[in-house]
Amino acid sequence: SGGTVFVGSLSTDIEVDHIETYAAGFAGFMIKTDPNCDPSTWRENFVMTNISVHDNYAHSMEDGEGFYIGFTFSDGYTVTCNGQETTVYGHLIENLKVYNNRTDDTGAEGIQVSSAPDAMVYNNHISRSGQRPFANYQDNGMQIGYSGVHVFNNLIENGPGTALMMFGTGHKVYNNLIVHPGRMGIFADDRKVGSGHAYMNNTVIEPGEDGIVLYMDEATTPNLLQNNIIVNPGNDSYWRLLNSNVNVTESHNILAATVAEVEFNDPNNSDYSLTVNSPAVDQGIDLSAEGVATDSQGALRPQGDGFDIGAYEFVPTLRLSGSALSQAIELTWIIDSSLANTTTWKIEYQSASDSNSTIVDDLPEPTRSYSLSELTNYEAYTITLSAMAQNTAIYSDTMTIMPTDIQIYLPTIFD
Repeated sequence: SGGTVFVGSLSTDIEVDHIETYAAGFAGFMIKTDPNCDPSTWRENFVMTNISVHDNYAHSMEDGEGFYIGFTFSDGYTVTCNGQETTVYGHLIENLKVYNNRTDDTGAEGIQVSSAPDAMVYNNHISRSGQRPFANYQDNGMQIGYSGVHVFNNLIENGPGTALMMFGTGHKVYNNLIVHPGRMGIFADDRKVGSGHAYMNNTVIEPGEDGIVLYMDEATTPNLLQNNIIVNPGNDSYWRLLNSNVNVTESHNILAATVAEVEFNDPNNSDYSLTVNSPAVDQGIDLSAEGVATDSQGALRPQGDGFDIGAYEFVPTLRLSGSALSQAIELTWIIDSSLANTTTWKIEYQSASDSNSTIVDDLPEPTRSYSLSELTNYEAYTITLSAMAQNTAIYSDTMTIMPTDIQIYLPTIFD
């Protein structure tokens, strides 16, 4: 639809999904009711609950946001009712989820969320935000307010402002990929007393100014800054603090002067996943206690001896191949990473005519070949090889091959 999708007026239990909106004069999606002189709009009288916003596409906004969710001034603002100034508070949104949305070419921010405690904002893709902002500093990628919001697995790229603006307390921000913001990669400001933020396993590529900026001097607990990759900030400031009162626990971050030294897979084509030789592989701190159990693509952490640094966990590739012989198959395999000495290999195979499978297990690492014998010629066998850690398959590959007693040898030709 051309125009704004509006959800408000005491709405609860709403699912907003699979909608495309464009060319709106204001936000593409607006989900909130602003407080006014009507007491039914005040926080103490109304809570919006169970709002799910997913799989939507907002693009080509005239001057507004892609998604504008929740009342911005969560700490109250003043209205004049019957000639008397009154401070009113906008309603909260409880159990808000914003995921799998796409914004492109928005006038202001791609996604703005506020007054939504403990919201989940994840798997969104924001590009070219802030192209026609209606005011200064309204050209950012994503803006989050209030408290306890989890922001993870988002891609924010190619906007003129700051990619991610975080206001409030107790937020957790992890597994986000930020590429080429015009100003800062991440800016955080508590603006009130409360818990610190956690910035974990984010990858920030070539911000125009700073990598991560923390104005978190009222935090009652340390702000975490761990397992992040920050590459080539425009003013050489990888991370910056407002003052000496900002309490930070900082460790296991990669601060790289160039993209090349991190050894991403294919940065020229926007692939910032890790290669096996990246200095980020296995060099992070275990953040599972902070709720970081997977990477931005859903791969379990860790895959190797330790957490990887940045938004991606390196996932080794296992390649199984086989040679068909008479009543036998010779298996060989390679894996492009080192494995723990306690890893074992498991082979499971069965023929097309037999529903029962045969298992060969507990082959020790570093076994790379095995021969299956007493097979039936001309019968297709499906074979699965798995690397096992504590009875769990961590890598697998499957192939189908047929034993045969017909071997073809081509003559050698000399030219």
